[in-house]
Amino acid sequence: MEVNKNTIYKNAANYGLILGLATIIYSLLMRFSGFLDSSFTFFGYQVIMAIGIAFSTKKYREEIKNNILSYSEALGFGLLISIFSGLIQAFFVYAYYVYVSPEDMDILIQTTQELLINMGKSDEEVEMAVKIISPTYFGFSILLKEFVKGLLFSLIIASFVKKEADIFDNN
Repeated sequence: MEVNKNTIYKNAANYGLILGLATIIYSLLMRFSGFLDSSFTFFGYQVIMAIGIAFSTKKYREEIKNNILSYSEALGFGLLISIFSGLIQAFFVYAYYVYVSPEDMDILIQTTQELLINMGKSDEEVEMAVKIISPTYFGFSILLKEFVKGLLFSLIIASFVKKEADIFDNN
């Protein structure tokens, strides 16, 4: 059974939107509870992402692909989900630092300067590092991070979610 490419992208976009919103809500909850920089938050985020990709790929296999999904299809679908999720997150981070809380960007720049100075970096190195810090930079870095993590998670998850066609089935 051949599935229309639009169906693949539409499903991946829908699941990516849900995953992106879930991770945004989770990060906001952690921020307002004071746990934003904890290892607990990092671990929880990874769990949300892994479960989101696994659940979405399994649902796609069952509902769209008649319970047959190759490893490469599962890998590609999981990666598409993470890309769409990353786009949602990148847009949110950009909007947050530009419109909601620009003062947080100033704090981040100041913290980075202090950290680099304490590390013994030269004034030129500190200045170069601070120049690239911007909402756009964070948006692109989140998109890249989500792509890489999505690829890693999907490589593993695809091996569990895949389901090949039965060679003895005459249908």
